[in-house]
Amino acid sequence: MKKLYATIALFFMAFSFVACGGNNTFIETTTKTTAETTLTTEEVTTTQDTTVTITTTEDTVTTVDTLTTVDTSNTDTGSTTTVPLKETYVFEAEYTYLDELIGATFSGSTFGTALIVDDMKNGGASNGYYVSYLYTYGITLTFNFNSDRAATNASLYMRLSAEYMDFTLTSSMFAVVVNNTQIAYNDISFINVPGVNSETIYPFTDFYVGKVSLLEGANVVKLIVTNNTAMVGTMYSTAPMVDCIKIETEAVLTWTPLTDNIQ
Repeated sequence: MKKLYATIALFFMAFSFVACGGNNTFIETTTKTTAETTLTTEEVTTTQDTTVTITTTEDTVTTVDTLTTVDTSNTDTGSTTTVPLKETYVFEAEYTYLDELIGATFSGSTFGTALIVDDMKNGGASNGYYVSYLYTYGITLTFNFNSDRAATNASLYMRLSAEYMDFTLTSSMFAVVVNNTQIAYNDISFINVPGVNSETIYPFTDFYVGKVSLLEGANVVKLIVTNNTAMVGTMYSTAPMVDCIKIETEAVLTWTPLTDNIQ
């Protein structure tokens, strides 16, 4: 029996030495973005001098929202796998091409960069501006950007608000089209929308659209008003106010924002 206890004690001393020594780092915490790569070991090191927070559950690595890569080294084979981490890219609606767009107001129309509204009521627009007056059938916001690779699991969000009245937005009323493919999303309800003369507006909120596929090279996301459901006055279609779209992906995205839209 004494020999058995001695053997167990030596085993735990050896395990403690391996777990605490060397250059390998064991990290236990929780972050938000899951990289779809399975680890073959629990030994994790970072390729940069920054700390990457990860957690391992059933050999699946969860990573922080950053472009830093994580190397996973298999001590049995000596092989190394690089796990790309995800980044969220923001594309502002006010920086898209607006020159040929004609929108509707309560009693008339407006066009071009006059569709841009200063968020003076502090509704939470990400860049301090947003696009409104989209109350016309067929009016389209177009976001053009490039991707350094093809990606099939990008997450798309719209940051929206509403004015004048409560309503529910559906994917048949307000189409989201990614590279010529329409994306169905859950209904979006705007409830307790402040009146037009209120000192506040409905807070801008991120709404998840769904998983989308990106092409290597040029990509296009379009938001299209596809209904004739009148709101008030000469606003003959129902539409939200658009702050931006957001895309979360491991690909590297770039675009040319039309910053001259805001003078």
